[in-house]
Amino acid sequence: PRKESVFEKAKGQIADGETPRGKGVLSQLGDEYGNEPGELVDIGKILINAGLQWDAIEFLEQAVESFPKSSGPYGDLVNCYLEMREYEKAETLYLKAIKQFGEHPRTLVNLGKLYIAWNKRDKSFDVLNKVVRRDPSNEEAKELFAKVGR
Repeated sequence: PRKESVFEKAKGQIADGETPRGKGVLSQLGDEYGNEPGELVDIGKILINAGLQWDAIEFLEQAVESFPKSSGPYGDLVNCYLEMREYEKAETLYLKAIKQFGEHPRTLVNLGKLYIAWNKRDKSFDVLNKVVRRDPSNEEAKELFAKVGR
């Protein structure tokens, strides 16, 4: 398992403060194994755990691009965008996920939260209203909807 040992080496380098070296090794892993489902997400998660969201975004975007039907990278990527206050990119990704996987209540609630953080109350109202109408028992959606409905 060469791949696993190289992943561990990269994690160790980052943990030991040798971030540029670790990122270099992860970049090589991405080039080498990026065509395998899940590998780019794994690299992204290592970078996220090290607080390197900007670096993680590159690999996660590539994962979404290469494997659009895999839900794995969407959540991590949107969280990176939100942390970096890249609201427009987060919105685009949510809309892409909805197109790919359908209007799941969880995704719609998260999109509603994005619109609240982004100060787009009208859009948040519309999205959360949709969730509440479809699933009146969704407490989180009801709570958020009540806030934006005022």
